[in-house]
Amino acid sequence: MTDPFTRVVSFDRVGVHRHVEPLTVTATTEAGFKAAISVYAERHLDATATVRVDAHPDSPEGNLRAGVINDQGRTEKGPFLGRFTVSLPGADEVLEHLEAQIASLQSLRSEHLLETTGVPF
Repeated sequence: MTDPFTRVVSFDRVGVHRHVEPLTVTATTEAGFKAAISVYAERHLDATATVRVDAHPDSPEGNLRAGVINDQGRTEKGPFLGRFTVSLPGADEVLEHLEAQIASLQSLRSEHLLETTGVPF
């Protein structure tokens, strides 16, 4: 069994709906992740609509497309319905680490300038 993961999915739109609340998805597989997004997106569309999700839980972006049944009876990608972003794990920690590095470098620069010029910066 795979450990569950959680992602927050933020939509730019679903079909004509532009104000779609973010969705928190907890899943154990990529298929479960896509299914949760598809079910949520379908709630904003016509009752007969199906949604295909082009995304991966470790990718920062994804797309929604209508599912269209072809001549062989299989569902394939149809018209574009929207785009979404996926919060990736650790994104906040990475940002905090970079901000700390910047602050440290700025401090070192100020100390160096004070030592070489005698002027506080």
